Amino acid sequence: MVDEIKEIFAAQSEYDYEIVLVDDHSPDKVYSVAKNMAKEDSRIKVIYLAKNVGQTNAVIEGYKYAKGDYIVEMDDDYQMPGYEIPRMVKELEQGNYDVIFAKYPEQKESLFRRIGSKINNRTSAWTVGKPKDIRVNSFFIMRRFVKDAVVQYSNNYPYIYGIIFAITQNIANIEVEHREKERKI
Repeated sequence: MVDEIKEIFAAQSEYDYEIVLVDDHSPDKVYSVAKNMAKEDSRIKVIYLAKNVGQTNAVIEGYKYAKGDYIVEMDDDYQMPGYEIPRMVKELEQGNYDVIFAKYPEQKESLFRRIGSKINNRTSAWTVGKPKDIRVNSFFIMRRFVKDAVVQYSNNYPYIYGIIFAITQNIANIEVEHREKERKI
């Protein structure tokens, strides 16, 4: 994933970038790999959490270190195509939206995960005012002011999408490929 992002941005000169990697106290020792990447490239920042705090809290910790005008959230399982980031940036720069979520025409997840996503989307529409036609997932881009508001949330058990929908209604989807999950080493 990191190599893909570096290649994408090396092929253009319009944008600078940084990569913030968060190790949520992973048992697979990925921290040493990430730390070595950061030594070789000053655009990579690595945050190591002393204990597992859950994905949402780990993501918010990463947001705290992100300095860009636009922040892209994505998982490290390679299902989210990094090559779509420039297209997402251009869509955001058109000025109509504050957040753009990827939308997968074909979601390559287990039946259990797909059902869970549908339940989450319906519950979000009912509880936090998410428009019914918007699909949320962990591959999205947002403007800095949205990220800044998310990191101000100080209660336990944050729901990032709920915070986003409380901040702005200028939200869209963009269709992107959903790749097969790559196994971690």
